[in-house]
Amino acid sequence: MAIPVRGFGLTLGLGEESTWGTAVARSNWLRLASASLKRQVITEKLNHLGTYGQTSTAHRYNFISREEVGGRISWPLMYNDSSLMLLKHAMGATVDAGAGPYTHTLTLASPPPVGLTMELIKGTHASLSTAQVFEGGKLDNLEIAWEAGQIVQCSADVIAQAAGGITSAGTPSYNSTPYPVIAHQMTTALTIGGNPYQSRSVRLRVSRGLQRNQEIGSLYTSEPFESRLTVELEVEVLWQDSAWHTAHYASTAADVTFAFADSPRALTGTLHNAIPVDVSEPTDSAEGIRQTIRFEAYADSSDQGLSLVFTNANALTTTN
Repeated sequence: MAIPVRGFGLTLGLGEESTWGTAVARSNWLRLASASLKRQVITEKLNHLGTYGQTSTAHRYNFISREEVGGRISWPLMYNDSSLMLLKHAMGATVDAGAGPYTHTLTLASPPPVGLTMELIKGTHASLSTAQVFEGGKLDNLEIAWEAGQIVQCSADVIAQAAGGITSAGTPSYNSTPYPVIAHQMTTALTIGGNPYQSRSVRLRVSRGLQRNQEIGSLYTSEPFESRLTVELEVEVLWQDSAWHTAHYASTAADVTFAFADSPRALTGTLHNAIPVDVSEPTDSAEGIRQTIRFEAYADSSDQGLSLVFTNANALTTTN
């Protein structure tokens, strides 16, 4: 029996496009935890009512209506690698500053950056090609999640314009010192309205509501457009007081902050004007009750709802 393609070596190559949908060379490379990016040809059945006298009513004819390209990627968050390029394209804007160590402030902005050319190396095989190149990639539904004892994990949906066939892989060049962001590196408890709270798990979600834009004259989507940006934070704690119910009933808004440090590297995040829109504590045992609080963040005249600030040794957000 032949040896199959193995998922070992799953890798994403990235290149920032200057014109959406026009492929560029991949300058950055990132090791992934999972990926479902694919090119799907959508075939429809011809919609007449069949051939008179045909032995069965089975369809005889079809046509290609469109191609849909995209999927989901996930990866461990690092302080010092191309994670920052992906976060830039999910959030919208970045400001690089400092003189080593450097800071990279990522904030929400619309529309998002032009797009990414992505090369997905799907795995390893001695003779088969395992790579595929995707053009016009845009990121949506970013999630950054962490829980006690784990590395911070990221995932995002990709909508792309087009992709080629399976081809031979490029030559990845990885960051040799990426440094993972780990849950125990949180330097303080989650701080809400200036008050610290211990948490068990945290999930931060950013959604642009990107829509495919199918227009006459092409099998492929035109540049996807954004509906509305939303930011949510879901926190799990052990139920120890009634503060969250009180804040929820009053729709109390406050900034929510968190910070990680692996000196000289660091990551700080702020959700602006966050309102607890749901508080729940489902109970099914005699153990300590887990309480889940879900926040929604809002923009104001100076903040857009979310900012992330990385500190590392790279001068640019786009450093590999």
